[in-house]
Amino acid sequence: MIKLLCTFLLMHSSVACGDESSINLIGGIPVKPGEYKEVVRITDGRGACTAVVVAPRVLLTAAHCVERGTAEFQGYDRKIYSAMCAIAPGYQRKVGDQDLAACILDKDHPPPYATVSHVGPVLGEEVMLMGYGCVQEGGGGGNDGILRKGIATVVKVPEGENYSFYTHGASALCFGDSGGPSFLITDAGHILIGVNSRGDIRALSLMTALYHQDTLKFLRAFEEASSYKICGLGAVCGYLEKKPDGCFY
Repeated sequence: MIKLLCTFLLMHSSVACGDESSINLIGGIPVKPGEYKEVVRITDGRGACTAVVVAPRVLLTAAHCVERGTAEFQGYDRKIYSAMCAIAPGYQRKVGDQDLAACILDKDHPPPYATVSHVGPVLGEEVMLMGYGCVQEGGGGGNDGILRKGIATVVKVPEGENYSFYTHGASALCFGDSGGPSFLITDAGHILIGVNSRGDIRALSLMTALYHQDTLKFLRAFEEASSYKICGLGAVCGYLEKKPDGCFY
């Protein structure tokens, strides 16, 4: 199993989280204390991105955030976690590619965990974006270490070799939001549909669609190679982030 996993883990090095391709959230609001403990701020040693924990030992983030193949972060339990990351095969450092990495943690992270969805939004549907990035159009405002969330409308869905869905609205990705989660808002709770990739740092955002068939294939191969199951795929984790008082805010 170790030999198979080592073959599966693809290591890269060049683009860091803080560069132009790395997209706190424009138009977002801070999450309430204790909300979304599964969303973390990671570093590859050169810059900071966002990521989401989807199982006790599995983390998802953008491929361009972890091209060195490793990441580190502090969980809400105050422990420091290290991770080894596998890059999705369709990642090509270009718009609409499979900008996704699945990472194995060095120890169990406590719940909650995000649940990966098999279905995505339709055109015109509102989704929730989330991240630790900058807050001003054009990239200003710095990264203050505060997790924010915001609503945007889906304007394009994945098609062919385009692995991304696009949103447009007052809430948009900014530097440092890369690798963070995008959620479909349902009556039952929030389910994970995408990982933040890039945008125009004004209104347009691109997220790698986790429900794309090729991406689900990659995640299942990761499960098989690592023997670690992902919530919503090989594992039923029994947890969905609830909407407070039945509304977004």
